[in-house]
Amino acid sequence: MTADYKLDRFCFYIFIVDIFFLPLFPYFSVSLSLPFMLYWFLKRGCRVKVFREYKYFPLIVVLMFISTLISVVYPVETSYGTTFITTFKRLMQFVTSFWYFFFFKYYFETYRVSINKVYFYSIIYIVIFAFFYFLNSEAYASIKILVNPVDNHTRRALGHEIIYRFNFLWADPNNVAYAVGTLLLTFLSEEQEKYFSKMLAVVLVIFILFCTMSIGGLSSMIFSLILFFLFKKKKQIKTSDFYKISISTIALIFLIIYFYPIISDFFNSDVIDNLLSRVDYYDGSDTSGGRGKDFIKSLSYLNPMFLSVGCGIEGFVTEIGHMYILFMYGLPVYIYFIYILFWRKRSICWRRLIPLIPMFAGFTMNIAIIDQKYLLILLFTSAYLSISTSNNQIVNEKSI
Repeated sequence: MTADYKLDRFCFYIFIVDIFFLPLFPYFSVSLSLPFMLYWFLKRGCRVKVFREYKYFPLIVVLMFISTLISVVYPVETSYGTTFITTFKRLMQFVTSFWYFFFFKYYFETYRVSINKVYFYSIIYIVIFAFFYFLNSEAYASIKILVNPVDNHTRRALGHEIIYRFNFLWADPNNVAYAVGTLLLTFLSEEQEKYFSKMLAVVLVIFILFCTMSIGGLSSMIFSLILFFLFKKKKQIKTSDFYKISISTIALIFLIIYFYPIISDFFNSDVIDNLLSRVDYYDGSDTSGGRGKDFIKSLSYLNPMFLSVGCGIEGFVTEIGHMYILFMYGLPVYIYFIYILFWRKRSICWRRLIPLIPMFAGFTMNIAIIDQKYLLILLFTSAYLSISTSNNQIVNEKSI
């Protein structure tokens, strides 16, 4: 076992634990493992320069830096102010997050690991918190605000301003919903055995989604599951599989009956009206809200400058990730973001990218990538799914 391999493996496990199981550094959207990433890039960063995705990365960083400088002098008044310090921190957040992508792509191509257990145990981990939230949401919120002091959703809920929705260790419950959808779909698509574990994961994710009360998260997951089974390779169903499906269906029915009270309360509460108001289309009045108005209003700010660089300023949009990146850094950077996060890489079939649909929905409907944990899970998954299935075999590592 070489020293390089030991360093790679050590950092890989550190990053896994940090991304999937630890909160962010208090008061700052910084991952606890970032010092290890800096050290790895100083020692081994040259290994990622062979990747096609890295070829344009230096140029992208330069464009983002120019946009950040423009923010100081760009004359515009947006929905909320952005200081230069905030803009610079956002630049650093995105740049260092891409380092994680390059590291994981290098690791998956070099060592060929299976990460099924990571996704399964992360779902188990999240559902434990969801269960405590389900038992006593107010007590959970009181503890949660100590772990994440900058969590405005929990703080407003403790002040009885809004209904408290489960948001795990993060800030936005919608981001949690979109992320667990991708965790589940990746696990279902990559795990070829362990039927019981897959059915259990489905049930647990449904429970998590109801705790988040996220219509977008639930809808995107259902849509993705339909696509997943439609494009799944057909195979003959054995008698044993039929019995498993029957037993699982019966168990799921009993679970729905058992949890019917919370489901009923959810669909008969004011939560639905509150959530649907966020997607209302713009009717031309100042009082209409939602993403429709957000999109229409953002169009009035567009100008030819954004075809090359952005202005580094937030506040043009509050919901739509596509417009957010376009205004922040310009069209070339936006294309790079989409390519890294969601686009099909060479020799990869489109079906393999179905698990990314929920997180794409989160990027589209919620600017979810400004949530550091969300972004890192997305980059981790994108790096893994960018490896061809013909090469995605366990060679030098055990399943983790």
